[in-house]
Amino acid sequence: MQILYQYLVGTLLPANLEVELQGGSMPRNSLSPFGALKHGRFITGPTNLKNAKTIGKVPKIYTFSGPAASYHLLVYRALSASLCLFVNADTELTLDFFKDFDNYINSKLTSLVSEIAEYCSKQVSTPSNVVENAPKFIYFNKFNMAYKSTVHLDNKQSGNVAISSEQLKIIADLNSHTPTISESTETMVKTLNDYWVVAKTSNYREFYVVEQLKNAHLIDISKDIKSLCESELKGIFFSHYKTYRCI
Repeated sequence: MQILYQYLVGTLLPANLEVELQGGSMPRNSLSPFGALKHGRFITGPTNLKNAKTIGKVPKIYTFSGPAASYHLLVYRALSASLCLFVNADTELTLDFFKDFDNYINSKLTSLVSEIAEYCSKQVSTPSNVVENAPKFIYFNKFNMAYKSTVHLDNKQSGNVAISSEQLKIIADLNSHTPTISESTETMVKTLNDYWVVAKTSNYREFYVVEQLKNAHLIDISKDIKSLCESELKGIFFSHYKTYRCI
């Protein structure tokens, strides 16, 4: 999954971004490929079914987790969502196959993406609704790429953050010194201005928290972090043993 994710976000999707932006995520002109295909199109295969004469290029992937197998990689994109399909390499791909699939999935995927976008828009933290003294955190799961952050104030995740550069540097330092992912640890750092930066690692998960508590002790911080994990991560952050370190 990690290899596929890196290929999609690092190579395949950026190469098609310019074409997608011709009409925006919700197309307003007939020249956009989305306009002809009701807001959806294939990234691999025929990019414009209305005028396609061949199926175009469809990459193959090979898996070795069990018996070696090969598949056609079909990527279909509607609005801001990308759907990846693994089709057995023995299957003959035709224009009719792509057209039938497009007719079946287009409206369903577009409706689903709209619902997800509406939900996400309600979850995005903005400067107006961020409580100044509330703990800020970053959660990342290396195994399934799950991610959640209240440190970043917008979806760009590039500079507009709710913590200081010093605190951000401490998080980066803690990340660079993270032990083997099979270990479960909790590292606490207290700054001179009474900020605490905490890093928890367990079962491929990383959790970084920044909060300010004057005259707080390790026990107080540990209780706060435990409560934050339970409320924000819904019980998914757990471990069988812990190693506590204070810097």
